[in-house]
Amino acid sequence: MKNTIYSAIIALLISVSQFLYAQENVGINFLKNKTWEETIAIAKAENKLIFVDVYTDWCGPCKVMDNEVFNQTKVASVFNNSFINYKLDAEKGEGPALAKKYTVKSYPNYLFINSEGILVYRSTSSMPVNDFINVGKNALLEANQKESIVQLDLLYPQMRKDKVFMKRYLDRRTLLRLENSDLLDEYISMLSEEERGEITNLQLIADNGMFLAKNLQLGISLETLKKHKSKFGDLKLSYKEGIDGIENTAIKTTQKKAIAKKDVNLLNKVLELKKSAHISMFDNKESVELEYYFGTRQNLQFIKLANAYATNHLLKISLDTLAKRDVSLYQFQLNNLRNSKNFKGNLEEEAEQYKHAVTIQLTNALNTLSKNVSVVSNDSGQLKKALEWMNYIEKITDTDPSYYENVIPFYTESQAILNYKIGNKKIAIEKLENMLVKFKNPRINSYFSPIILKMKANEIL
Repeated sequence: MKNTIYSAIIALLISVSQFLYAQENVGINFLKNKTWEETIAIAKAENKLIFVDVYTDWCGPCKVMDNEVFNQTKVASVFNNSFINYKLDAEKGEGPALAKKYTVKSYPNYLFINSEGILVYRSTSSMPVNDFINVGKNALLEANQKESIVQLDLLYPQMRKDKVFMKRYLDRRTLLRLENSDLLDEYISMLSEEERGEITNLQLIADNGMFLAKNLQLGISLETLKKHKSKFGDLKLSYKEGIDGIENTAIKTTQKKAIAKKDVNLLNKVLELKKSAHISMFDNKESVELEYYFGTRQNLQFIKLANAYATNHLLKISLDTLAKRDVSLYQFQLNNLRNSKNFKGNLEEEAEQYKHAVTIQLTNALNTLSKNVSVVSNDSGQLKKALEWMNYIEKITDTDPSYYENVIPFYTESQAILNYKIGNKKIAIEKLENMLVKFKNPRINSYFSPIILKMKANEIL
């Protein structure tokens, strides 16, 4: 009876606490003024996992999560309904002891702990809203497992040579959409040729290679899947992706990994599969190198290649040539729609998106170059050169403003920032304000208004 009353009191207290806090915060309701022991008691009373956001005062990504993710309504909907939410400063109060107990070595660190104080799931780093919601969903899945992914992580160092364990480990990590590219190659490498061709192992590779997973890289696992292409029809594919689609996703995954790790060997694997700019107009070796230099902040190499790529390639592409390719692609897509038995909409309206589908690749490429130049350079001459690229884009978009209306605001942003950085503050603000008047879109207004205010206040962008 006492336990029942105690549980009821605890439940009432936390309900009142969450209600009052909700009046001042539409985001995640983190408990206030509760000890860890009290939090455990609340979790027991409500039969919920505890979500612990482990942070420090000096952690930049922690502040990003507070300001851009934890305060979002759809994040709050998942976390307030499913978890007891608790903030822990790793350097104050109970923080150091709990951080040590749960082996916290980086920030932000997201711990999901059951009412017995056992860690069932963990994630780290700042991330977009949808990714963070998936972290919460993964934690709920893990709470019902007899053997948690945390326990499997701890077993991995001593069991990594065990094929059965590695398959079980990878199956779980794949279900949770965790990063598996190295682990997968490690596992496939230890198998015999016959074992590699087994449907269960090919399925594991395909599940990691699909677009929504993006956990397959260029390496032995992908080559195994390609080698057994004849068995591809026997696999269960969520989105019916073909082997070419999976390989393209693996290329992108490897490219991003090369940037994140500053790994030249991974970069070279990607470059081996790309053609030069004079053969492939936009998806080429040069564009991959530019992404790598920019992503790894090798600014001098980026600026040098950006100038060469824009001057010797992008700006030399004939607009007449692009127009002919636009027409060709438009007709191709229109014919596909006409021959489709499932398409029920308006043919012309649907095909409209392909009207300048090749030319827009040029404008997007130049915009990306210009925007990235504005990030890495303060040199007036270089910024003016990038502004010339943006002015060239403007001439193209002026030929069909209705087609380019979804990208014009962001092209205008790049133009404005370049003007602002070279001292043309008035022109920069006018461009953005005129664009807001022209589009009269609340979402565009909410995005660009803060930029205008910063310019007016002479703040650094």
